[in-house]
Amino acid sequence: MSSLQRPLREVVSVHDLDAERTASLAADGFSRTGRTARTVVKNGAMRVVLVSLGPGGELAEHQAPGPISIQPLVGRLVFRAGGESRSLEVGQLLTADAGLAHSVHSEEGTTFLLTVADARSKEG
Repeated sequence: MSSLQRPLREVVSVHDLDAERTASLAADGFSRTGRTARTVVKNGAMRVVLVSLGPGGELAEHQAPGPISIQPLVGRLVFRAGGESRSLEVGQLLTADAGLAHSVHSEEGTTFLLTVADARSKEG
């Protein structure tokens, strides 16, 4: 189901992350670019995004408007910020402050959950 056709906000919701991952990896965008991002939840200041990177994939340096968390579901990744690198694998959780310039890289490919809490958001 297209992200435009599925609900992103419910009072209580349960998400099948394996099904979301399968759908995102099957999308044309992933086959063309080797990466994909699929918003799973958008609720007020909270946004949860399922991100997949193919082998050697990278998200170039960027900043988030609010604090973030990254939790690998498949594979490993390297989070770089402030001249330091942090390796993450399944079962670990990284958190970072709002506005921190960072990049993400994966040699083998990865799928991770990105949560952004944006206090500036007016949606709710």
